[in-house]
Amino acid sequence: MPVEGYPVLKSYLARNNITQDEIAELLKMSRTKVNTILNGKRNADFLMSEIIILAHHFDWDKHDIDKFFFNLCVA
Repeated sequence: MPVEGYPVLKSYLARNNITQDEIAELLKMSRTKVNTILNGKRNADFLMSEIIILAHHFDWDKHDIDKFFFNLCVA
């Protein structure tokens, strides 16, 4: 996870009018927790099972998943 949270995923959600409330309902968690994860606060992160739920719901392929969740910067 990037230090700043998930900026690419947040951009995707905004472009597609997907709210944090929608993500929270889908993952059965609070909107506050979704916001904490998306913004990279308190070392919160999505579980792999939650990433799979999102991928299936939004019909993401492996490239989308890599781009949203595993875009690691190597020094």
